[in-house]
Amino acid sequence: MEILVDIAIESHFPESCARWRSAKKDVCARCKQESAKKEDTAREEIAREEGPLRRALHESVMKHVMKIFPYDSVTSSKAHIANALAHCRSIERDRLSRASADLRTDPEASGKRSV
Repeated sequence: MEILVDIAIESHFPESCARWRSAKKDVCARCKQESAKKEDTAREEIAREEGPLRRALHESVMKHVMKIFPYDSVTSSKAHIANALAHCRSIERDRLSRASADLRTDPEASGKRSV
């Protein structure tokens, strides 16, 4: 339509074409406003639902991964606890090995309380 107005119709009906262009401009502006309003509404809704959406996505992914890579949760928990304790023991052992001379001479460091 734009091409027809520019090439042929505008020279024969300039006033009607001016009104048409003005109406077209108004319609385009309203469409842009409505589109922006819908986009803002969608963004607000997504922001409100972001937490539950993240949790649902996380849960879905975890279920899928668990199906692909099943494991025994009891054994895994025991192994995790054992690893954590071994790590704690190794840290404690290193700390104690550096201060071994202090343990023999300082009763508080060895866990004995002075009375």
